Amino acid sequence: MKHGSLEWKSIASVKAPVIVGFVILWNLGCLIAVIFNGGFGSINDPTAARIMSFTCICACAFALLVATSSNAQDLLLAPKRRHNFRKDEFLFIALVTGVLAVISFAVGMGEIATNDA
Repeated sequence: MKHGSLEWKSIASVKAPVIVGFVILWNLGCLIAVIFNGGFGSINDPTAARIMSFTCICACAFALLVATSSNAQDLLLAPKRRHNFRKDEFLFIALVTGVLAVISFAVGMGEIATNDA
């Protein structure tokens, strides 16, 4: 493994019920946003954009919590797979979801024009 590369083994270090819960909540947030948006495609509805922003903020907070809190790691990581945990992979997830949250929030507030505007 090269230093600084992302291998995503850290995701596998999280307990299976936590991964399942995260995926269900993420998809539920996306589904609600799609419903408010009136279908798939660019998010044009301000409410849908705010829902996506909230979903991304939750994902960002989760990733930051796992990356920085030893108590959260003790609770959320599977003991047999804990050796796969790498903080930088969760920080990367936090960065990406944080940026998506800001963009979605800006769309929701009308700061970024969409194609249909």
